[in-house]
Amino acid sequence: MNKRLIALIAALIVAAFALALSSASPAQAEATEASDFDQWVDSLPAPGPDPAAPTLRQTEPCGENCFPPPPTGPTPLRLWRADYWPNDYFYGSPTFTDYVTGFPEQPGWEIFEEWQDGGPIDDPFFEEFFGVRYLRHFTLNRFVSGTVTVISDDGFRVFVNDSLLIDEWRLMGGEEITRSVSAGAGEYFVTIYYFEFTGEAQFKFRIDVN
Repeated sequence: MNKRLIALIAALIVAAFALALSSASPAQAEATEASDFDQWVDSLPAPGPDPAAPTLRQTEPCGENCFPPPPTGPTPLRLWRADYWPNDYFYGSPTFTDYVTGFPEQPGWEIFEEWQDGGPIDDPFFEEFFGVRYLRHFTLNRFVSGTVTVISDDGFRVFVNDSLLIDEWRLMGGEEITRSVSAGAGEYFVTIYYFEFTGEAQFKFRIDVN
């Protein structure tokens, strides 16, 4: 078979194939296109495992159940002890501990913390979303009554001998909270939990005895 005849046969085959395509219905064309797409999808490599979901920080405190228990020991605390967490839901152990000895420039205040836009230490983990637990032991020799005043940004809870006295576990903006209290002679262990969410931060606590 000579080259001219081979070329003629090839041209006829190409023409016949083109005619068949041109005479196909739109539905057939779409089916062919869909089939080609399916074949392409099937040829793709199998996807690997999904990437691990990012760990999201809780947007609000997780409640009483995750509070660490107040420490106990043979020697009662005579000063306010402050334990600091780098999160606002008291997860894990505190990063550091300090002792509050008083605020001569703010007479009457047991605790007077004004961090504004910062935190208790110069550390990015303590600029937002941190928590503080304040602890102190009181000995009363007689019956007393008075008023507890708290100014806080953000939320806090006050426990006396494990009983909840004030519950303001919410986002706050420096609101002043007061409670009338009375107590007989005896030993009292006060635990305060405070959390900072975002923005300015402050916590102030005082007891005024009548």
